[in-house]
Amino acid sequence: MEKRTCALCPKDVEYNVLYFAQSENIAAHENCLLYSSGLVECEDHDPLNPDRSFDVESVKKEIQRGRKLKCKFCHKRGATVGCDLKNCNKNYHFFCAKKDDAVPQSDGVRGIYKLLCQQHAQFPIIAQSAKFSGVKRKRGRKKSLSGNHVQPPETMKCNTFVRQVKEE
Repeated sequence: MEKRTCALCPKDVEYNVLYFAQSENIAAHENCLLYSSGLVECEDHDPLNPDRSFDVESVKKEIQRGRKLKCKFCHKRGATVGCDLKNCNKNYHFFCAKKDDAVPQSDGVRGIYKLLCQQHAQFPIIAQSAKFSGVKRKRGRKKSLSGNHVQPPETMKCNTFVRQVKEE
């Protein structure tokens, strides 16, 4: 099986679910997609169904946007995950944010995924006031793409799955 790397990570990081659009040769981790500031799911996510959908053109635009942004932690380009406080300009790769002790916050039922940098997560009043109010939902955009679950080969770690995104 061909090895795929996440287009939103600075290097090959083997965490979580990996999505890919075969015709575009693009792959990305689920959390890299969910927490990227300029990206939303195509349709409402059903918590009982593990499949998610992302628009390939939107993912390509997010990769392009990330090429202009440097990660606060590793100083490499491609940082598409930003601190949710409007006046904070810290950007990260998702896994770099976790290494820098940033705090991911999610409301999967409402489709909201955001991140607060370590500096802003430590102030409970600020973090509380920023909590999910006025945050755009991360779903309901553009054409619908479906993810088909592909069984991982035996050589892959059990917590690593691959999902293929079908282009229309």
